[in-house]
Amino acid sequence: VYLWKGGKSMDKRMLNAQDISQDLGVSKSKAYAIIRKLNEELQSAGYLIISGKVPRDYYRKRFNIAS
Repeated sequence: VYLWKGGKSMDKRMLNAQDISQDLGVSKSKAYAIIRKLNEELQSAGYLIISGKVPRDYYRKRFNIAS
């Protein structure tokens, strides 16, 4: 389980802007931009996406965050 400030768990499959904002210490609007970029990459690779969310494992891989 990966923890961020406040000890809240990130043990879920899909992350939203609030999760990413808290994890990276960026604004929510920046987090939404990150989600859009990651979802564009996934969609161009043929994956189905959910707008406003990104798979936790893909997020960790792209930001080089150890599980």
